[in-house]
Amino acid sequence: MAAYQQGHRPQLDNQFLFAVIRATESIGLLIAHAFRHYHPAPTGAVHELHQLYLYCEASDVLDKPASLKTTVTKKPFIHHYCQIMLTGIADPYSLSKYDVFRLFNLMAKMAGKVTITPLSDHQKSADNNTVLAGGFSLVCNSDTMPIPLHHIDPEKRQQAEIRMLNPQGVLFAIEQIFDATASTSTLGRYDLDIQLLKKVIPQFNASYQRQYQRLPSVTARPIRLANGFDAIHHCLTSTEDTETTEWTIDNQGSAGLMAKCNKADIPALNIGDFLGVFETNMPAKLGTIRWLHIDNNDTVQIGLQIHPGNPAAASLSPKGNATEIKCLYLPPVEDISQKETMIVGKGNYSPNRIFHVKDNEKTYTIVTQKLLNYSLNYEQFNYKIVGD
Repeated sequence: MAAYQQGHRPQLDNQFLFAVIRATESIGLLIAHAFRHYHPAPTGAVHELHQLYLYCEASDVLDKPASLKTTVTKKPFIHHYCQIMLTGIADPYSLSKYDVFRLFNLMAKMAGKVTITPLSDHQKSADNNTVLAGGFSLVCNSDTMPIPLHHIDPEKRQQAEIRMLNPQGVLFAIEQIFDATASTSTLGRYDLDIQLLKKVIPQFNASYQRQYQRLPSVTARPIRLANGFDAIHHCLTSTEDTETTEWTIDNQGSAGLMAKCNKADIPALNIGDFLGVFETNMPAKLGTIRWLHIDNNDTVQIGLQIHPGNPAAASLSPKGNATEIKCLYLPPVEDISQKETMIVGKGNYSPNRIFHVKDNEKTYTIVTQKLLNYSLNYEQFNYKIVGD
């Protein structure tokens, strides 16, 4: 600001440009830190980045690094701007907190694959989603991350502050990475990067739609959630309600629901946590946290994917071992042709393992078959019943 007030401009003053680039880099890190803790970007931070973009664009310094006698910015403004925009597009609220900075670093490698352009006259007035497909809008007079361009109505697209971010180069680069590693049997440390890119690549397709649409609930209904395998098993076997916390359903669909609660009322949550869903006069259900967001009022919102079937508590004993292992039994689900399955705590499943099952007064022997689902704290498998 001091340089600007003295008549300096970034295209002519390296120190001025250096300050702009450093500010952009710092704001990007601040936003990435908020993402890591499932918070929204600090108020005004994204808007400030958009305004700096417009200023650097008008000054023709988007691609220009800055050098001083003591230090050099290795990357220009546009690199840091695109890095954080791509991180926002990739939906960090659906990733584990340890993956968010990994994503941020991966997007640094993809920042140069992005193109940003003003909208053409045709794009400003088009009402055909096909014409607008593949691009994201940068609404530079707003405090919002990029959203698919076809979600912006034609009237708003007339604004001079709208830009289009095209991620096709990113999609192509990721596909090249997949192709290059498809025949590699030992990926080493790159294996985690590949898994992460597979999670986020659908988000870079601006025409991506959720497989299941969320539908508004008739009313905001209370539910109780039990976090973790042991807590779920306890709730199914005991009348004491000591293992749940109260939440409110905001909306739901055929495959999941969104619920909210005050942060102070619940223990820490993570993406992938295994929850039991308990509602008055309804059968118990199981769910997994797929996304998590904590707003500036400390209201926690979660997206739960609901497992098909209604669980019942049971126990297993490995063959030749009297130790009992807690398990959850899920009956067959005809709609998806899923046979009956068992869920156990992490580390208890292995192929062709023999268990003796105790289900109330019923006992029988099973041999494990295929692992169907798993997370950090549970494993779900199918099985066949065998003779003792």
